[in-house]
Amino acid sequence: MRTYTITAVARRLGICTRTIHLYVREGILQPGKESGRFVFTEKDMEELARIVRLRQDLDVNTAGIEVILEMRRKILALQKQIEHLTEGIEKEIQARIKDYLAESNKLPARPFRKDITKITVQEESD
Repeated sequence: MRTYTITAVARRLGICTRTIHLYVREGILQPGKESGRFVFTEKDMEELARIVRLRQDLDVNTAGIEVILEMRRKILALQKQIEHLTEGIEKEIQARIKDYLAESNKLPARPFRKDITKITVQEESD
């Protein structure tokens, strides 16, 4: 996994390193550390870009950013659960269809009877 220095991240996002340090100090960004220095993954940079948009474009304060990011994490977790449940349901449906087809193939073949019901329509005469 590729990592980036704080300087590279600041340059890439068009912000200063002090701003990144502030977000880390406020606890809304938690990058990794190597040799006592912050290192950022692509995921960290995406999160930081969200923080910057919320702060600069929408003027959201730190508490608001924390709430928004936490809600986003919860939504993503719920989406994963839904995907997992959907896969399970799809597998169950496929298994039941397979079982149904296997059972229906065991049934004796019955000839089609045309004479089961006859419908006649008579015209009314005046």
